[in-house]
Amino acid sequence: MQLDFDWINILILFGAIQGLVFMGILLFHRKHPGRVFLGLVMVVLVYNALETLNWSSGRDKYILFFEQFPYVTIFLICPAFYLYFKTLLIPGFVPNQREILLLFSPFLFQFSFSAINKYGTSYNHHGGTSGTQNWLFIFPDHQLGISIITNQSGPKTPNLLSKTVKRILKDIIKV
Repeated sequence: MQLDFDWINILILFGAIQGLVFMGILLFHRKHPGRVFLGLVMVVLVYNALETLNWSSGRDKYILFFEQFPYVTIFLICPAFYLYFKTLLIPGFVPNQREILLLFSPFLFQFSFSAINKYGTSYNHHGGTSGTQNWLFIFPDHQLGISIITNQSGPKTPNLLSKTVKRILKDIIKV
C-alpha cells in the first residue's frame, strides 16, 4: 500500500487534527451556548477533510468507511450554523424537536435517499437560479460523477438534463 503524502495531504491532515481539537474543546466547554451546533459543524468539516485525505492519498481502496455516508454530511452545515447563531443571538433559546427535524430534513432526506437502478446506487441533486439549472449525479459504485450546467431554465429543462445524463452514462458504462 503506497501512500501519497504530498504537501496538500499533510495540510489537510493538520487541518483535520486542528478541527478535532477544536471540536473537543467546544464539547467540553459547558458555558458556551451554541457549543453543540458549532461542534456539529466541526464534525462535518473534519469528516469532509478526512474523506478528501482518504482519496487524495490513495487510501480509498483500503478504507471504505467514507463510502457509508458519501456527499451527505455537508447538508448538516447550514442548519447547524443557523442554530448556532440563533443560540448566540437569542438568550435562552433552545430549539424544539419540530424545528430541529425541519431544519435537518434535507440531510435526513439525502441520507435515506438512494436510488437503486441498473447503474447501481446513485445520488442526485437538481437546482438552479434564474436563467440557469444544474443536475448533479453521483454513481459511487462506478466512482463517477456527472454534472450538467445550462444557461437555460424552463419547465422542460430538468427532464432534458436527466435524459442527457442517462445518455452520457450509457456511453460510459456498459451494463
